[in-house]
Amino acid sequence: MKIRVMGTKNECLAARGYYASLEKDSNVKRLSISDLYPNRGSNTDYRLYVEVEYYDEIIETVNAQERLPSRKRRPS
Repeated sequence: MKIRVMGTKNECLAARGYYASLEKDSNVKRLSISDLYPNRGSNTDYRLYVEVEYYDEIIETVNAQERLPSRKRRPS
């Protein structure tokens, strides 16, 4: 999965911290986070790029769960 994050410097740094915490997740196979780059034509907006690769088993599990019919409660 490739993600581009754009926002203020503080927003991008907060997002970087969030995505960096995914490295501890046992379902994450690989994670890379780019440096912070200023957006062209702006001196207040920045961007960074995140790549997350999950193990195939977790993706298959999520896909299988999405195919399950949702249960609805009957009114009492």
